[in-house]
Amino acid sequence: MHFYKFICMGGMNLLYIMLYKKLKNFEFIRYFSVGVVVTLVDWGSFYWLALLIGLHYQLSLAISFSLGGITSYTCNKIFTFKSKSRKIIGQFSIFILLSLFSLLLSSGIMFVLVDLVLIHKMFSRILTTFTLVFINYLLHKYITFNKKFFT
Repeated sequence: MHFYKFICMGGMNLLYIMLYKKLKNFEFIRYFSVGVVVTLVDWGSFYWLALLIGLHYQLSLAISFSLGGITSYTCNKIFTFKSKSRKIIGQFSIFILLSLFSLLLSSGIMFVLVDLVLIHKMFSRILTTFTLVFINYLLHKYITFNKKFFT
């Protein structure tokens, strides 16, 4: 009977809030949350450019990746890594260099999947994103938003 009251009185919401408060301090969870937003920007613009407008998939990739990158830098600086660095030009320059490296990897993976393996462009984009998520996290955690480099 108590469990029923717990559920009926919003106990699951309370449990969710308590769990969220415990987990929100974990950096990777914040990174993952930002990643969801960035992915929506990236995939949404890629879908719109490549499949609705008809731009070549590599050009669509570059544009959507750039839009996602700007979103990623801003959100990760403020929310994920809570960087207080005022060296924004240096930090953003490193972010761009690492993002270009990631874009080259993405472009290579997309080429293999789309042109050689003949996988659909959008599904290839999804596979590419999941392939690079941990690599990008480590690059940005230990280089772009490293407090030793940018204080």
